[in-house]
Amino acid sequence: MSLLVAQLDKDRNAMGIELDDLLLPHNPGCHNLAAIKRTIGLIDTVAINDAQGLRRKLGDSYEKHRIALDRWLGCVKALVEFREITDLEGDENAIEAKFSSLPLPVKKKARLLRQRKHQEIVTWFKRPAGNELDFTIASFSRDVASILSKMTSWSGLPDMGLDEILDPMVPFTKQLLGWFRGTPISSTARN
Repeated sequence: MSLLVAQLDKDRNAMGIELDDLLLPHNPGCHNLAAIKRTIGLIDTVAINDAQGLRRKLGDSYEKHRIALDRWLGCVKALVEFREITDLEGDENAIEAKFSSLPLPVKKKARLLRQRKHQEIVTWFKRPAGNELDFTIASFSRDVASILSKMTSWSGLPDMGLDEILDPMVPFTKQLLGWFRGTPISSTARN
C-alpha cells in the first residue's frame, strides 16, 4: 500500500469522528474553533486526494455534490473566520448580544464578512442553475451528506447510511445558513 493511500485511509477514518463531532450539537457557533478547522481540513484533504474515487462513486452527480460541498464548507469557513475576527462564540443570540461591545474596526470587518456570505447564499436561492442544486435546506443537506458519506470510512464497519448523516446534517445546515440570514421564509417552508 502506498503512503498516499495509507494517509487517505487514515484521513477518511478520522473524518468519521470529526464529522460526528461537528454536526452534534446542531449549532455551528458553539464548537471549538480548532476542532472545526481540523474537520474542514480533513474534508478538504479527502475531497482533493480522493477526487477520482469520489467521481467514480458518484458518477454523473459528482459535480452537483461537489458544488454543494464547496458551498457548505464556504459557509462553515466564513463562520470560523467571523468567530476568529470577533472572538465570540455561542448561539446566534449570544453572539449578537456581545457584538455591539466590540471595537469599531472589528465590527466593520465582521459585518462585511457576514454580509458578503449572506448575499452569496441569497443568490443560491434566487437562481439555482437547473443542473446545479434544487435549493432547499433538505435537498442541499442531502447533496452535502451524499458526498460526505462517500468520503468517510468507518474502519471496516459498514458505511454510515445517508439518513444517519442527514439526521444531524439538516438541523446543522439550517442553523448555519440561518446564521447568515440566508434562509428565506419561503425556502424554510419547503424543508
